[in-house]
Amino acid sequence: MTKCVVIGKGEVVNTVCKCLRELEEYKPIYCVEDGAKNLEKECNGIEFITYEELMAEDAVKTMKIIIADDSQEQLYKRVLESGYSKDNIIFADDIIKEMFHKEYEAFCHKYECIGKNIKITVNDKKITEDLIKYGFDVIKYHVDKNDYQCYLDQANYEDRYPAYLNEFKEGLSAKTFQHYISYKLLDMKKDDVYMDVASSHSVFPYIAEKLCGIKAYKQDISYKWGVNGNFIGSYASSIPMPDNTVDYMTLHCSFEHFEGKEDFDFIKEAHRLLVGGGKVCIIPLYLADEFVIMTSPKVWLNKYSVYIKAPELDPRAKISINETICQRQSKHFSAKILKDELLNKFKDQFNIKIYYLENFREFVRDKPFALILEKI
Repeated sequence: MTKCVVIGKGEVVNTVCKCLRELEEYKPIYCVEDGAKNLEKECNGIEFITYEELMAEDAVKTMKIIIADDSQEQLYKRVLESGYSKDNIIFADDIIKEMFHKEYEAFCHKYECIGKNIKITVNDKKITEDLIKYGFDVIKYHVDKNDYQCYLDQANYEDRYPAYLNEFKEGLSAKTFQHYISYKLLDMKKDDVYMDVASSHSVFPYIAEKLCGIKAYKQDISYKWGVNGNFIGSYASSIPMPDNTVDYMTLHCSFEHFEGKEDFDFIKEAHRLLVGGGKVCIIPLYLADEFVIMTSPKVWLNKYSVYIKAPELDPRAKISINETICQRQSKHFSAKILKDELLNKFKDQFNIKIYYLENFREFVRDKPFALILEKI
């Protein structure tokens, strides 16, 4: 392997070093990075030095320099001024693209049922009949328009959360509808403990605190790792909280993105965390006539910094390449798969109810199902 030096900052250095290990073309010897000590676990075998120390090393003058920094043009100019040939300089983007092509080729070889933009068929009536046939308790739920408006008035997204409003201006109605349904189905009580899983930028925990008087936690893989006040950085399947300490949990438009076995491993974790009678609300519950997974290869390497490879998808599903969803994965269960993975495995641990929001089209375009798991 060709020896190289990685120069940059934070997560970009982290990502590049992971890619280099996978590609086995370049071997990083030195790394110049502001937060080097935080990256030692990710960059084993690499010596961290300052830029000045690097320039004093005659041997590195002939090595490849990989620039791993968001402000790469400025750093590129600095490296050139230090006497390096531009032929020896490589940008992180090129390394990541090479990694992407390798992963995409392996992905296409691994999954045979690949198609582009496979149409997902969602027949509400058929899905409901299939759910009942497979033993699920399906409850029809009629959304009261006046009550929903009352919730919106109390939550006051426009005045209290303008940044959130701007972020989801294209899909705000879907978000507020999901929040309202979980608010109604969980019926949270004062002083209880609530956790919003895969919370990201969601404002619903703040709304729930205000309207219900509960103590709210926000969990997400993008947060600083560990419990930091009301923020919890972790995987959803391994949340660092004690057993039997949470009364309610919600997942708003997130369960379908959990990769591999992470989705049903989360349900095991929820059972550990919840008190007896505690509830999880998953909304929307992505269901379709057949088991389909959509994925956007363009985001595989940059959607979340904790991932570096292509997603591990369920081989039982039809796989659709769809760049418009801008997600590593969007999993749409069939009733049969949901029975095999949920009902058969967790029926002795949870009371399982699926709500069909029968007048959903008055509020949102699609995805009319919600899942409630109540710990037995």
